[in-house]
Amino acid sequence: MGNFENCFDTPVIYKGVEINCATLADDYYSIKSASESLIVNQLKDKDIDLLQLPYLTYIFKKGEQDENFKILLDMMKYIVSVSFRKYATIILEDSLLIYEPTKEHDQYKNEYLSIIEEMQLGLEQGKETRDLLELREKVLALEKKIYKEYRFNCADFDNIRYIICELNGIDTTVYDPRWEKKLIEARKLKNENYHSEENLTISDLVKNLAFYLKRLPQELKNMSILTFDHYIKLMQDFEEYKLNRSAELQGTEFKQKIIHWIRHYKPQGKYDDVLSKNSAAFDSVE
Repeated sequence: MGNFENCFDTPVIYKGVEINCATLADDYYSIKSASESLIVNQLKDKDIDLLQLPYLTYIFKKGEQDENFKILLDMMKYIVSVSFRKYATIILEDSLLIYEPTKEHDQYKNEYLSIIEEMQLGLEQGKETRDLLELREKVLALEKKIYKEYRFNCADFDNIRYIICELNGIDTTVYDPRWEKKLIEARKLKNENYHSEENLTISDLVKNLAFYLKRLPQELKNMSILTFDHYIKLMQDFEEYKLNRSAELQGTEFKQKIIHWIRHYKPQGKYDDVLSKNSAAFDSVE
């Protein structure tokens, strides 16, 4: 990760459209959960035909067979809609459609919606097919006036999901299925043995950071999730550095050199909590 710098959380332009960072206002936990939909490991699948499919098509096909993947597809639609917040989005089996409102959007919007309502009413009342086709032609004509369409294929979608991952600090590492199984077991063991009732919630962290920055919590709602995670890490590293430096000045000797709090930030990996040198959970898994 980290192939492009985005110091100011500005949108990334991909083939004419803006891809945005998710913010705290988008719901931290929902974004973290939805990120799983962008990094599914296809190598786990035993169906050779499915393994050969593009990622987008793969998720759709699996969603037809597996309820869990159907949920993943809904999560994917959510995080894509957040990333393209300025546009309307439609995800299909083989493409992503983006609709950008034109300058004429407000002028024809009400007429467009009125015709759609008329079509729906006509379907319910069993209106003649010819009349419905005429209404549909009007809808299509108005759509071209009020929206500019961008159509992205499966290869584009792979690029887009990678950009979304980069903008939101999502770990895109592909793990060997056998190794990942051990990591999942280690996490389960850790959660069972090291659970604390004092675990901080996102509300706690937002208020703590707001206090630290001398801001009101609501002032942080437009902060990107990636920046928020980085700030929390900076706050922790800074306080730890001050504590260790103070102890050192008072005569405490450390086996290793105290690391300065200003250092390169790397977003947390998917299994960093169990791969950490301070975690004993993984050592307990055979």
